[in-house]
Amino acid sequence: MAVLSVDIGGTHIRTATFEAPDRLLSRAQVKCSEMGIPLPVPTLVNYLKDQLEQAARDDEVKAIGISIAAVVDHSTGAVKVSENLGWKNVPLKEILEKEIDLPVAVDTDAFCGAEAEVRLGSARDRNHALYVTVGTGIGHALVINRQVWRGEHAAANVFGHIKALPDGEPCYCGGRGCVCQYAAGRGIARLGQIALSGGSPALHAEDVIAAHQRSESWATRAITEAHERLAFALSAFYNLLDVECVILAGGITVANYPNLELLHRLIEPLVYPQIRPIVLRYATYRQDAALLGAALLAMEEIR
Repeated sequence: MAVLSVDIGGTHIRTATFEAPDRLLSRAQVKCSEMGIPLPVPTLVNYLKDQLEQAARDDEVKAIGISIAAVVDHSTGAVKVSENLGWKNVPLKEILEKEIDLPVAVDTDAFCGAEAEVRLGSARDRNHALYVTVGTGIGHALVINRQVWRGEHAAANVFGHIKALPDGEPCYCGGRGCVCQYAAGRGIARLGQIALSGGSPALHAEDVIAAHQRSESWATRAITEAHERLAFALSAFYNLLDVECVILAGGITVANYPNLELLHRLIEPLVYPQIRPIVLRYATYRQDAALLGAALLAMEEIR
């Protein structure tokens, strides 16, 4: 008996079949751009049906868990809004259960990742933590007494839209100076372009990070600014909430970005002196935290 876990991010849709939290049977991924943006729901349904058919070769799938970069109504599984996918008010759980005839659980990607890290990963020894996922954008989940706090409007996951620079770079949310425009994947690529005075139009965040690790000065300027903006936003959380630790996850962290030592050095002078120690950790499951969290959701559906 297995579950299908689905992580719908800003760049990729990743799937995995789990027999247990520590037993992964198979995995796959596809670029969101290959399916179209806005993402057509029927296209997603057909893709998941294909993944279920392939998963059935290993074990019978009994439920589906979906992690999505969106604001989600946890009680209904409806997606309120996902800028990355071009969705608004999509009753995803209802649609999938009707089309696929399996129990489906849907939640925000940051909340799924935080659940995985609290239960099994880097936050398992902590009561209060801030989980931050850095990828195409930046999301977060606040963990209080080992429970994820979703907020009054289920939108306590938008760390990337903290204003790191008043009147700064325009953001797709309609605001300006959001930290995601400096410290997330697209933001790092943009800073790299500026540092190269235009540079390559095909420059990606991974290229900038790799160049920084080779000590190329243009990339170091970009990465330093990204860390400065991220540190400013994280220090606000520390001063406001006095969390025990910050857990950093997401696709870019596999390249050891952000650098924990540099980030710690930048955060420390911005945080009230009585709030010590400042603890920063990479997520145990890095880019797979949300995928595992979605699997845990699905497993709860069949208990």
